[in-house]
Amino acid sequence: MPEAYAPDRDTRTGQFLPGNRIAHGRPNPQAGVRLQLHAAFLQAVGTDRLREVIERHLLLIQEARPRDAAPLLELLYAYCLGKPIATVSMDVSTESAPSPIVLDAEDVAALERMRAKLSLPCDGDAQ
Repeated sequence: MPEAYAPDRDTRTGQFLPGNRIAHGRPNPQAGVRLQLHAAFLQAVGTDRLREVIERHLLLIQEARPRDAAPLLELLYAYCLGKPIATVSMDVSTESAPSPIVLDAEDVAALERMRAKLSLPCDGDAQ
């Protein structure tokens, strides 16, 4: 990697050099508060009571109608498996018609060469 592009990185390995302020990531100011709240919750509820609550929720899910169980299942899976990865919409519909592709003679010749190569038998094909 050229030094002009990344003066704060090792040109051989691409790793951050010592002293780089983002090499260790940004500290989260809420992380300490979140850990304290988490610890206080677990201390107040206790692992045995928490296990009982989870088992009761699982029974509610089993007894519920499918429509009523959906939010409970989402909550259960969110905590067990984590949030789902956001999906990307691949909607390619547009208001206008797509523009036509214009091929010149060189493009057509290249396509013909590719078609000829693809139609040749491979070395491993039985004859």
